[in-house]
Amino acid sequence: PRSLMSHGARLLLALLALLAPALLAAAGPARAADPADVQWSGQFCTSGIDGTVECALMNGTDLIVGGSFTSAGSVAVHNIARWDGANWQRLGSGAGEGLNGTVFALAVYGGSLYAGGYFTSTSGGGTPLASLARWDGTTWQPVGGGIGSGGAVFAFTTHNGNLVIG
Repeated sequence: PRSLMSHGARLLLALLALLAPALLAAAGPARAADPADVQWSGQFCTSGIDGTVECALMNGTDLIVGGSFTSAGSVAVHNIARWDGANWQRLGSGAGEGLNGTVFALAVYGGSLYAGGYFTSTSGGGTPLASLARWDGTTWQPVGGGIGSGGAVFAFTTHNGNLVIG
């Protein structure tokens, strides 16, 4: 029977089979993550999030995280939080603090922070939001009519200068 693999693919597999032992030996033995690894900051583990982080984004010098969680370090939050390099912070206050459902996507567009996910309002019901919100630096604002009943936002991108949701 005729082989389904092309001659080039067979040649590549043969080459990889010959090189694999040398590559593995050069890589050295496998090891667990080193706590002293300079590329990982343990500050997010020891004072971290109590649930699931679905998205993260740098906004200036601040790290914004979204997901499904109720605390960041010792700060009570609702599914979104800001790390300023030293402390976790809420986004909003009172009935306007945080979002009442999971945040799946974050974007900065036109100087504003946008959050998308599966939520209907701020955490205290203060502002109706249909899975799409804009942070104005003080409060969460609706964006147009939002997504509509039962819809969710899972991604942001830009195209021809416009913010696109997906």
